[in-house]
Amino acid sequence: MSRRARTFAPGAGYVIDALLGKGPLKPGLDRDSAVDLLWVFNGSDIFRRLVRCSGWTSQRDEQWLAGTFCDQLLPPPPRP
Repeated sequence: MSRRARTFAPGAGYVIDALLGKGPLKPGLDRDSAVDLLWVFNGSDIFRRLVRCSGWTSQRDEQWLAGTFCDQLLPPPPRP
């Protein structure tokens, strides 16, 4: 992990640890990889590209980001 990543990733680690306190991560996903994903997806460059450059609304970005977090970090919901 780069020096920059080590600087910003601890906040992502707190979020992942909170998730782990509530249940498991997506099968096959370890804590360190989950921290990396959360750190990358939450980067300001993604927001800038989608909202400022591509014209997405902040609400659309927020919905996409929430869905992406769930898809990438959490186990699939139980089937009925």
